[in-house]
Amino acid sequence: MVGFVPAGTAPPPSSKPTESQPTYLVSNALPQGQSVDENRSLFDILQANKQKKQEEFEEKLKFKNQFRGLEGDEAEFLVCYPQRGRKLVRRKETQKSRELKVNRTVYSNLSAPQRMPGSGRSKKV
Repeated sequence: MVGFVPAGTAPPPSSKPTESQPTYLVSNALPQGQSVDENRSLFDILQANKQKKQEEFEEKLKFKNQFRGLEGDEAEFLVCYPQRGRKLVRRKETQKSRELKVNRTVYSNLSAPQRMPGSGRSKKV
């Protein structure tokens, strides 16, 4: 009883490939949704898949590296921007110091005793 296989058991694996094995290998290589094309070899299908993945990778990389160098005007602006800020701060400080100086002189003149003409006494205003 060499060829008898009881029901419910799997057949023993054979050493030579059957017709269903190449289709199985090709169908595993295909992405879902594609049908098996009998005219294309497994190598061609794998190469097409590899090419498609490479194109997707390059597309992602293209969007990831969208940096460019600075132009002359942009570089000049970035150099001058902090200098403008420092000039503005200095200008505000000098304006404040002038205003404070003017206010101090006005306040000192108001609070200083005024002398009445012709008398030796001082009078506060």
